[in-house]
Amino acid sequence: MEKLRLLQNRKLIYVLIFITGAMGLDFMFPPPLKKLQNLSYLLCDRNNQLISAMPSLDEKWRLPLTSEPSALFTEMLISFEDKRFFFHPGIDPLALIRAFGQFIRYGKIISGGSTITMQVARLLDPKQRILINKLSQMLRAIQLEFHYSKQDILKFYLILAPYGGNLEGIQAASLAYFKKEADQLTHAEMALLVAIPQFPTATRPHIYPGYAKLQRDKVIKRMMQNNILSLKQANEAINDPVPLKRYPFPTSAPHLIRAFIKEDPNNHVFQTTLDKALQENLESLLLKQVSNFENHQTAAALIVSNKTREILGYVGSAKFLDEQKEGHVDIIKAVRSPGSTLKPFIYAVAFDDGFAHPETLIDDVFTNFQGYTPTNFQDAFHGTLSLRESLQQSLNIPAVVLLEHIGTKRFKDILENLGVHLKLPDKSPIASLPIALGGVGITLFDLTVLYCALANKGEFSPLKIHLNDKTDLKKVFVREAASWYVTRVLENSPVPEGFLDWHTTGKHAVAFKTGTSYGARDAICMGYTDGDSGYTVGVWAGRPDGSASSNQLGRKTAAPILLKIFDTLLLHSCQSAKESLPPKGVIQLPNDLLPATLRHIKKGSPIGIQKNNNTNPIKITFPVDGSTHILRLKTNSQGKIEFYPIPLQIEGGKAPFTWFINDKPEPLHNEKILWQPQKAGFYEIAVVDAEGNSQAITLRFVQ
Repeated sequence: MEKLRLLQNRKLIYVLIFITGAMGLDFMFPPPLKKLQNLSYLLCDRNNQLISAMPSLDEKWRLPLTSEPSALFTEMLISFEDKRFFFHPGIDPLALIRAFGQFIRYGKIISGGSTITMQVARLLDPKQRILINKLSQMLRAIQLEFHYSKQDILKFYLILAPYGGNLEGIQAASLAYFKKEADQLTHAEMALLVAIPQFPTATRPHIYPGYAKLQRDKVIKRMMQNNILSLKQANEAINDPVPLKRYPFPTSAPHLIRAFIKEDPNNHVFQTTLDKALQENLESLLLKQVSNFENHQTAAALIVSNKTREILGYVGSAKFLDEQKEGHVDIIKAVRSPGSTLKPFIYAVAFDDGFAHPETLIDDVFTNFQGYTPTNFQDAFHGTLSLRESLQQSLNIPAVVLLEHIGTKRFKDILENLGVHLKLPDKSPIASLPIALGGVGITLFDLTVLYCALANKGEFSPLKIHLNDKTDLKKVFVREAASWYVTRVLENSPVPEGFLDWHTTGKHAVAFKTGTSYGARDAICMGYTDGDSGYTVGVWAGRPDGSASSNQLGRKTAAPILLKIFDTLLLHSCQSAKESLPPKGVIQLPNDLLPATLRHIKKGSPIGIQKNNNTNPIKITFPVDGSTHILRLKTNSQGKIEFYPIPLQIEGGKAPFTWFINDKPEPLHNEKILWQPQKAGFYEIAVVDAEGNSQAITLRFVQ
C-alpha cells in the first residue's frame, strides 16, 4: 500500500515537472507572431474600397483581412486541407498515421499529415523540411492551440498562406488574380485559392495555367464528393477559365498613404473620407492636364465636401514617380506663396467690420505706403471703381488699402486663431502689407480650409481625412453677410478663355479666385460652390522646386483645371443634398453692415462708418426700412404677367443719384424712380449721391 502511494506520488511529481517544463518552454519560446505584425499597408475610401496599397517591410503582399471570405470558402478549405481541424489539438494523429503508412507502402509521400495549425506554425517560422523541424512544428502547433482559438488560427492561415511569388494570404491573392475582394469569389475562384498553397510556385495561374487548372479541378471534384458543391456547381466551376494575368495593386493617393504610414507605422489599414471614383477621376484629369506642361511642371488638387468638411479627392502631385517633376513632393502640404488668393479674406474682414461693401468706391491709383509702392499685374491703374470690380480684377492697391485699414497683425491673428499659419519671410518677422499680394507662405491645404469657410457662410471648421474623425470644432471666421458678399463677387469673376459663363451663373455657379506668385512660381486657383451640396476645390500648378516658370499663371493654368474639376463634380454620383445659400438678391443682411454701402474709401481716410455727415443728409423716405410688401400681378402691353412697380423715393443729398438693387446699379438717377421686382424675397435697396453719401434699407416682398 505504501509502495502504491509512493508510486502515485512519483507520477504526480513527473506530471508536475512536465507541466512546469512545458510552461517554462512556452514562456521562454513564445509563439513567433512577428510576421503577423509585418503586414502590407492599405488605404481605403469612405466605402471601404481599396484605393492604394504598399507592401510589407519585407516586400511581401501580406494584406490584412479587411473583408472575411465567405463561409463556403472556409468550408472548402477545411474539407480539403484538414477535415478534423475543429477537433484536434494542433496535430492530427490519424492523419499522421495515414501519411506514415502511405510512405512505408509506396516509398514516397502520398498525402501530408500536416494540419492547418501545423502549416501556420511553419509559415510563422519557416525552416528546412527535416524531421527535427517537423517535430518542432508539431510542438508549435500545440502551443498555438493552447494560446489561440480555432478562428484565430484560421485567420492566421488566411493571412499567411503562400500564393506564389511575393503574394501571401487570401486577400492579396484575390486582388492579384481576380481583382476583387475575398468575399466576392466564385466557386471556381475559391477552389483555385484552396489549391495554390499546396504548390504555390508551380500553381501560379498567370505562369502555369494548365497545372493551376489541374490542381483547381481536383479541389472542385473533392468538394463535389464531400457534398459541398452540387454536380451542377462543380461542372460550372470546372468550365471556368483560370486567370491568365496578375493584376497590380492600386496606387492612388500615394502621398497620403506614405504620410499615414510615417505617422502611424503600427496601423496597417487607413480608412479615409476619400471617394474612390472621384479620386481616380481627379488623378486622371490632372495627368491629362500636365501632359501639356513643361518637363519640370506639375499640378496638385484637393476636393472637399462643404457639408461635412471631408476630403473627397487628394492629389499631392500629378506624377508621383516622375523624378523630373519631383512627384514625391506633396504640394498640398508644401508652404508656397498664395499670390492673390488671400485677397477675398481681406475683403471679407473689411465687409464684416462694416466699413466697406462691394459697391464701396475706392481709388486704384499710384500709392506710397510708407515706402511700399505696389503696382498691378500689368502696371496699369484703373482710377475710381467699386470694391466688387477691384476684387474681380484682382487689383493690388485696393487690397493693400483695405489691409492697412484692417491692420496686418490683426489680419494675421484672425487666421492664426483659426489654426491657419502664415509663414512670414525670414527678413520680415513682422506681418506687413505685402501679405495682401502673396508676400507670405501658406499651404494649399490651409487655403482650402479658408475657402471652405466662405462656402459655409463664414463658419470655419477643420478638414477631415480620417473617416471616423469626430472633430466638431467650429469658429466664426466672418458673419454670413460678409461671406455672402464675397461669394457673389467671386461668382462673377471672368472665366478663362474657352469656358462658358454657366460656371459663374445659375444654381451651380462657381465662386473662384486665381493667384500667381512672384516670378510665376506658383499658379493657384481656389473655388467653391454654395451650400451643403457644394464643394470647395484648391488647385496648384508650377514647379515643385520653387523655381520661376515662364507660362504658369493662375488664370491661364490653374483656373481651367479647377473649372474642369467642377465639371466632373456635377456629374459625380456623390452629390446628395439640394440645399444652398439663398439665391442672389434673396437674403436679409444685418443692418449694421448696410450703412457702409458705397462709401468712398481713400488712402488715409479715417476708419469707421461715415453716414450722412454733411449738412444735407440723404434719406430714403419710401419704402420704410425693414418693411414687408405684397406683390400684385398685372398684365403688360405684350400680354405678359408681371408685378406692379414699386416707387422708390429719397429726400436730401446732391444729384445725380445712383440707385442699387442688390448691389446692381439701376439706369435711372432721379430722387424718385419706379422699380419692378422680379420675384419675392429679401432685397437691399441702396442709393448714393454725387458726394458719396449713401443710405441703404432692406425690404421683403411676398406674394
